[in-house]
Amino acid sequence: MNKKVYIVISIILLITSISLTIFNRIYAYPKAGADYIDFTSHFYDLKRYLKNDIIPVTGAKFQMMDERIVPRVPGGFFYIHYLICYKLGNGDLEKARFFNFVSMIIPALIFLFWVYKRFGFGILSILSVLTLFNIYFVYTNTIFMNPNITLSLSFLFIVLLGEYQYYNFTCLYSGGCNKNIAAMMFFPCLALMGQAHFAVYYGIVPTIIVYLIIRYKETIKNIKYISIGIFISFLTYLPYLVSEIKCNFYNTKKMLSFSNNSDLRNVFPFPQVHSLFMFPTNEFSVMYSANNFDKIMDFYLNKSPYYIFTLSILIISIIIILIAFILTLIHFIKNKNNSTKGNEYILKELFFIFLLYFPTTIIITIIGRGIAGQFRYHYGAFALSFIPMIYFLYVLNKQKKYKMLSSLSIFYILSAIAMTFNIMVFYKNYQEPYKWKDYIETVRNIEKDANNHNFIIANGNNYFTEMGKVYNLTNWLEVKSNANIIYYLENNNATKLNLPIISSNSIYIVYKEIKN
Repeated sequence: MNKKVYIVISIILLITSISLTIFNRIYAYPKAGADYIDFTSHFYDLKRYLKNDIIPVTGAKFQMMDERIVPRVPGGFFYIHYLICYKLGNGDLEKARFFNFVSMIIPALIFLFWVYKRFGFGILSILSVLTLFNIYFVYTNTIFMNPNITLSLSFLFIVLLGEYQYYNFTCLYSGGCNKNIAAMMFFPCLALMGQAHFAVYYGIVPTIIVYLIIRYKETIKNIKYISIGIFISFLTYLPYLVSEIKCNFYNTKKMLSFSNNSDLRNVFPFPQVHSLFMFPTNEFSVMYSANNFDKIMDFYLNKSPYYIFTLSILIISIIIILIAFILTLIHFIKNKNNSTKGNEYILKELFFIFLLYFPTTIIITIIGRGIAGQFRYHYGAFALSFIPMIYFLYVLNKQKKYKMLSSLSIFYILSAIAMTFNIMVFYKNYQEPYKWKDYIETVRNIEKDANNHNFIIANGNNYFTEMGKVYNLTNWLEVKSNANIIYYLENNNATKLNLPIISSNSIYIVYKEIKN
């Protein structure tokens, strides 16, 4: 195959990618659900901020436990973003989700445009599948959750970091030194990522600091602009600092106590840094709260009618990513000291940071007594995980191996189709049964039917009680005892009760009993 054939296949791949991306977003968006308490906790906080007209200075709780014990993430960017989307949506959560979708996808589109400008159309077409069909990223587009902002901003961060390195290259080899805007902006970007999820301070932040120390000559040349960036980052935390001074560092003390009392052995024995190899594949397990082989196989073998095709694509995609990493590592070592063009210089430096991430994150997590957590703890390095693949494709293109590039492009056409099937199965089986809209409808129907009288939900749970409080902070009159109205929440597969039905949807049938 020659270059012309490769370009034609790349065009077909990009058209397929764009078409199926539009389809899977339209399919997934109305089915997005919230099947655990993080979402209601976040929304409950949002409602409190709105009711009390407060500008938030802290983010999500470190764990969904009693707020008197558990600290919050320093910095209010997550809730400020949430509030902006909610107000733009005029107090309608479904409309707010649309603005969240726009804000989450823009950094990825900037990243893809940067890939195109720096590394070419063919690499862009393959990266469009690796990113736009990635279930972790698709999930950020459909629902509010604090780690999702970190994932989305990681795309912008890599662009800024890459442009910082390109500036260093032009200064080093061509003498064309101008104001380094990227050097001023990547630390502020990290600061906002950290205000969404604190795990960045155990992973990507210390990795960048170690990198700047190792590359101290370039760092010294840019110290003015980097310092400005650090100062801007400090300003984003200034409201939090002022608030902490006023309340005698209440949240900070809880953070220190939380860290001292945590035990890595009770959570995970080791940071899941292997997530950086899994992000660029079709791996699905983290999206249903599991990171083990049995759950992955359950998804493919029991939930997906397309399992032979999609499971085969998964296995091949993992093999490709590992081969890309190994060959990239070999090329990186062999050409470490060779002079290169600006774009290859960028990839070498980003790949070096990729390698640094593993030992740095492991050491800092252990020393800092951080919680190893799940894959979302590494969302700060999400976009960084695609660097080995970009580097691998760049080398193939440089060596004019168009037959291999064409073969990879054909595979990723199949991958886009497989991932679309996976996304459909995931949203149908794991998200649609927990749609916000159906929960909201149930809550409102109960509140309306109760008509300002106390009531009991006989078989409710904390999740549903939180939903009630969230949607009506003053008139949700649920009590534990001494009420004449009792509601029973039964899913549609439960035994039918001989009582009046006041609400029915895909989640619950609500029965009503009146006691004399």
